[in-house]
Amino acid sequence: MSKRAHRYFRCRYCNHRLRFGAHECGSCYQPTQMANRVPTWTVLGVALLLSGGVVAAATLPTILQAKDGTFPAQDSESETEMKASL
Repeated sequence: MSKRAHRYFRCRYCNHRLRFGAHECGSCYQPTQMANRVPTWTVLGVALLLSGGVVAAATLPTILQAKDGTFPAQDSESETEMKASL
């Protein structure tokens, strides 16, 4: 596969094919779009990892309790109300 096949972005000013991560066009020297720059993808990747970590930290204790067979204590009043409504 040729290197030209890996050039996914085009310059918005001159339509020149850009390398991934280029900060400026090699033809007209205008700044490239933000999505083509490597730090943008790095920041998005880190944000995705952090949000996944937050979700895992929030759900892991519940999953471990369910695996052990111990669940958080239920409120007896809400349990009684639920049974009475049935």
